[in-house]
Amino acid sequence: MKNIDHQQTIVLLIGATEFPHDEKKNLEPIPNIAVNLNRLKNLLTDPDIMGIPEKNIVVSLNETKQEIEEHLYDLQEKTKSAKTNLIVYYSGHGFPHFFGEKMNVYLTTKYSNSQRITTHSIPISDFATFIKNCNSERKWVILDACYSGELLAEGMLGDHDSHISVEINNFQGTYVMTSVSKDNKARFPKENTNAPTYFTGELIEVLVNGLENQNNFLSAKDIYLSVKTNLAKKNLPEPKASNFDQADDLLWAKNVRFDKFAQERGKIEAAIIKADTFIEKEDYETAKYILEAQLIKTKEIEHSAYLVQQIQNKIDDCVYLPRYKERFELFYSKVLQQKEENLKQIKNELVIKNSELSKFSIELSESLKKVEKSKHLGIETEQLKKEKTEIENLLTAEKQNLNQSKSEINNLTTKLKQIDAQLVDLKKQNADYKSEISKLHSLKKELETALNAEKQKLAQAKAQIGQLEADLNGKTNFSLGIIEEIQFFVLEKEAKWNHEQWILFYKKITKQFGMLDEKLIGSLLEIEKNTFNDKINLEKTIKKLNTEKETLLKELNLLKNPPKPIEPIAVKTQNQNYTEKIANLAFDMIFVKGGTFRMGTDDFDYAKPTHDVTVSDFYIGKHEVTNAEFAAFLNDYGSDKIKSGDFSGQLMIEEYKWGVKKNGNTWQAQSGYEKHPVVYVTWYGANEYCNWLSKKTNKKYSLPSEAQWEYAAGGGNSQYVETLHATSLQNAAGRTKYAGTNNESELGDYAWYSENSESKTHEVGTRKPNQLGIYDMSGNVYEWCLDWYDENYYKKSQQKDPVNAKKSDYTVLRGGSWVYYIVNCRVANRLGSYPDLRDYYGGFRVVRF
Repeated sequence: MKNIDHQQTIVLLIGATEFPHDEKKNLEPIPNIAVNLNRLKNLLTDPDIMGIPEKNIVVSLNETKQEIEEHLYDLQEKTKSAKTNLIVYYSGHGFPHFFGEKMNVYLTTKYSNSQRITTHSIPISDFATFIKNCNSERKWVILDACYSGELLAEGMLGDHDSHISVEINNFQGTYVMTSVSKDNKARFPKENTNAPTYFTGELIEVLVNGLENQNNFLSAKDIYLSVKTNLAKKNLPEPKASNFDQADDLLWAKNVRFDKFAQERGKIEAAIIKADTFIEKEDYETAKYILEAQLIKTKEIEHSAYLVQQIQNKIDDCVYLPRYKERFELFYSKVLQQKEENLKQIKNELVIKNSELSKFSIELSESLKKVEKSKHLGIETEQLKKEKTEIENLLTAEKQNLNQSKSEINNLTTKLKQIDAQLVDLKKQNADYKSEISKLHSLKKELETALNAEKQKLAQAKAQIGQLEADLNGKTNFSLGIIEEIQFFVLEKEAKWNHEQWILFYKKITKQFGMLDEKLIGSLLEIEKNTFNDKINLEKTIKKLNTEKETLLKELNLLKNPPKPIEPIAVKTQNQNYTEKIANLAFDMIFVKGGTFRMGTDDFDYAKPTHDVTVSDFYIGKHEVTNAEFAAFLNDYGSDKIKSGDFSGQLMIEEYKWGVKKNGNTWQAQSGYEKHPVVYVTWYGANEYCNWLSKKTNKKYSLPSEAQWEYAAGGGNSQYVETLHATSLQNAAGRTKYAGTNNESELGDYAWYSENSESKTHEVGTRKPNQLGIYDMSGNVYEWCLDWYDENYYKKSQQKDPVNAKKSDYTVLRGGSWVYYIVNCRVANRLGSYPDLRDYYGGFRVVRF
């Protein structure tokens, strides 16, 4: 056994007393908790009990979840040395929350409420993780809260009854005390808010008065057994503890009854009790005399600082209580006097009212007499009333007819305007047709002119050929056989001879027939050759012109008789992903084909009932918005608060070590976290980022609706997934429970969450994407959605593109985060939180319609 060196002891005292946001009033304020923390701090610093340096003690009273978790992270830094000792105390409400058949207990903080307990409270499992990650040699954990025994459940810090976790063997020196078991509620003295809670009160009693035993130091086991015994005597809930096998080795506090001054201490306590009897009788002078005499003796006793302070507090009561009483009596007498004056004034006003009532009675009597006199006039006016009624009925009927006429005129006027518009369109179309026809007629004339010219050329060529043939026949008796041979050889074979070749051919002919001269045969051959080519070219031109003419006639006929317009055929685009670029800012958007899916889950009340929802096509950010991207927005926007609109003045973001920081007038991402998702951003800030993006790009950017987010996270439309991303039909057969997978064992491949995140955010896109190619939709950070949160919205939401635009106290978060558990990473999980929430687990991504 070894005494604790309290110079190396680190202490964190946590308490939550008020819960102003709990609308259902399920979390009562506990003012006694402030008493717990104050008295424990005094005892821990008292050299006669523990003597822990005050600088080693942190007191967290009514702080937010984020602030408390910062203290817990600091503990991990302070306890890196194994030589340190650790005491962690929590006092507040423990609130159970069920996930199906599984339960987790949440330790409440400043903004906790029973509607959104998971958002602003600390899961007891997280609390256990923080303690385990502290490297202290010895740890003493004390929880004074309802259901606090859950900390001792299997898999956390161990249970001394029957469920000691295997993990606890790796954490020697850890000792845990809880005020109740995991199935019980703690109790506190409501009638006396100046007293500590029952469990902590007994703990204080043991530390102040010590125990009757043989040891001069108390182990954690000694203290627990004494507290347990005393609570049982008072018929109060039984506390629980873990690691009894280690408890004897943890000597934490001095036993004030085990020293040579025990007898003197007993006399001092007796004197204090005696003084208390006189204080109860309001004999403050006698009590003060007894206490002042005892104070002198007590100061002479070694190690009596705590008792000296206790006596001094009693003396202060004797001095101030009479003054308070005197002031109270004076105040009460003034209040009583004021009430009597008020009563007197009320009586005077009553007399006046009675007088006015009497006067009114007389006037009423006179009025009744006048009414009696005027009754006979009623008979004479009855006929007039009847005639008036008939006239009013006729007038009403005429008004109705007039309204109907006006309505009919309006309808006819509207139809007339529509007809005029149609006539204008028809005239415009007719003018366009006439213009086109005129153009075609002009073109036709041009073509006909060109055609006639070509025909004339053809006729001239034919005439020339005929003349040449006649000349040829007249000038020579060259036989037809020779001409045919020349035509076959020259024209069919398309021979292209030079002068020497013609001379040879001439000599051959002359030798054979001996009747043609060189000049004549050369001219004949040249004419025949050129004429033949001209005929071929001209025929081709005529054929081309005839084809163009037929085409123009068809087009002219279409203009005269236009066909009915054909409805455009929708083309299924399977992939329209794109990269958005603004100056140095660039990010990828994924196209999501719309469709119908089953939204929600029947496992949890806040996600019931499951229902069919149809979403239209949209684009969604491939990644969560990063610190670098949001810093670029802030620098262009020029403020961290919204400048105008419904949310003008709302804070958009707060500096954080994993997020963004302000350097002079410039915002920038924290070094090393440029590509991490932005955190500590409010819903207002995320929404304004989308508004800014829309103005910069002239495109409609927004936060995703709950329906869009859940549709995209679960894989969109299964057929679309199969076409674009799945490697087989089996992969695309249906939507997934988590973003990318149905298997819990595979979630670590797709998401950063409590089991693999190492208690921090990570760079976006470093896990696997889901079926649509979208990253981090489960885990990393929770993501703000467009909707205002309503736990019962699924019971009344519309079927097509639903968005809850009705404002409430909360907006929606989706997807789980690095600090949350596997159950929070489900696609159907939904969470509501204040729109001004700034936390290290919340960010967002964008969509475009």
